[in-house]
Amino acid sequence: MAKRVAKLKGISYARALHLLRPAGADEWEPTQDDLLNEAIQAACEELTGRRAGTQGFDFGEIGKPDFWVEDVTIDLAEPDLDSVVTDGSGGSDEWLYVSVRFSFVGYVPKSDVHNCSAKVVEFDWNDHYSRVAFTSDQAWTLRWNCHIIPLEPYVQPELTFDCVLEPAIELPFSG
Repeated sequence: MAKRVAKLKGISYARALHLLRPAGADEWEPTQDDLLNEAIQAACEELTGRRAGTQGFDFGEIGKPDFWVEDVTIDLAEPDLDSVVTDGSGGSDEWLYVSVRFSFVGYVPKSDVHNCSAKVVEFDWNDHYSRVAFTSDQAWTLRWNCHIIPLEPYVQPELTFDCVLEPAIELPFSG
């Protein structure tokens, strides 16, 4: 229920849980899962503006759009919070895997822009290129190192981005 409310209202999962807390509950205390989901959403927001194709951000063919796009950057990263899996090590540091869908922006030569399926954001970006936006049909599995501070309740885990695994993969362990 909270995930649906968060998506509909455009708010964080933790905030939606807070709004849905039982009547009469004076204080809401987030669970470790709430904090982890909040950390994942924040980590995905930090990916915005990162250039695809750089170290750790190799998206391969990016869903093989039907057009050539240059200087592709991440416009939006939407995590599937139901897909979160850890490596099961159980320590304070473990690998965290999340399936994420992306929207991208990039540049297409003006001569080609009318033949591509991307949304034209700005036709006259410069003398030669138009700025376009597109969403891939596939999701990717992203891997973060997740550091949980033991004995510190209500402290959001620290996530350090590691890499993109293409495409979304079946992991040999479950969360």
